[in-house]
Amino acid sequence: MPMSWKSGSMKFAALYSGGKDSTYSIFLAEKAGHRVEVLLTFVPQSVESYLFHYPNIHLTPLQAKAMGKKHRIYPIAERPEEEVLDKALGEIRDEVEGLVVGVVASSYQKKRVNELAAKHGLTLLTPLWAADPENLLLSLLQEKFTVMVVAVAAEGLGEEWLGKILD
Repeated sequence: MPMSWKSGSMKFAALYSGGKDSTYSIFLAEKAGHRVEVLLTFVPQSVESYLFHYPNIHLTPLQAKAMGKKHRIYPIAERPEEEVLDKALGEIRDEVEGLVVGVVASSYQKKRVNELAAKHGLTLLTPLWAADPENLLLSLLQEKFTVMVVAVAAEGLGEEWLGKILD
């Protein structure tokens, strides 16, 4: 059963890249009364992954520790990404009731993750789905998140933006 947003007290796992979207989704889920029990990080071989984000993923163990969360890392080698995600969800389905995902605008990501979550009887929680990017950034700042530019890959953003804190 997919849902964009719902308060309650369910136990969740979260797809976790260490970026602002996955981190903020966990924050919002817990603010709504849910418990995020474990963070699942997938490490793609290619930076061209359509399903998982890659920049600075090596920092996720430290972030999980700082949040006091269990953390599982799934390297993606030869097998398709969806197969690795499918196996991981099969492993955790008896521990949690759902999956928190920080997807904002990718219908491809949402559809694939939703299909696999449903296959394993997990509720999908996507609190950021279809959020306006500017409003999302403003919400992060209103919640007192420290937002730092850690990669520049868009036209118009030069290297001088790296390391800048947004406020």
